[in-house]
Amino acid sequence: AGPGGTISPSGDVEVDCGSDITFTIMPNEGYEIEDVVVDGTSVGPVSSYTFEDVTSDHTIHASFQRIQYTVTVSAAPPEGGTVSGGGTYPAGTQVTVTATPNPCWEFVNWTEDGTVVSTEPSYTFTVNDNRDLVAHFELLTYTIAASAGPGGTISPSGDVEVDCGSDITFTI
Repeated sequence: AGPGGTISPSGDVEVDCGSDITFTIMPNEGYEIEDVVVDGTSVGPVSSYTFEDVTSDHTIHASFQRIQYTVTVSAAPPEGGTVSGGGTYPAGTQVTVTATPNPCWEFVNWTEDGTVVSTEPSYTFTVNDNRDLVAHFELLTYTIAASAGPGGTISPSGDVEVDCGSDITFTI
């Protein structure tokens, strides 16, 4: 077996003429079977192989590869900011995803399947499965306290909330 797994039995295995022998191929954690080659010919990524009615020498070799996982990142709403760090990574890799708010927006949290997984704009984790992460942003709002003294009015009055970047007109 190549790196990343085992084949059992392994080494030079003696088999009586006319007998059968089965080999079991097992990947290590974070790996998958890439291919099994029997007598120089690929038989695909099988987890076992049986030589039936053995009447000559044979070879069997298993190769393994790291499992690849996809990390998908998106912004909600899309105009709230940008996200980075998505891609395809080998199992066990430490991945950092980053959310950067656009002007007038602030980062709120990262979620996966509706569950908050981080409240920090940079979120680092070990990838051992496909991940679909959403960075949530919120539009900033400001309060304008509007009041008029004796002898006049202002409209609107009181605490007036205004979205960042928006205009508001007061009539006095």
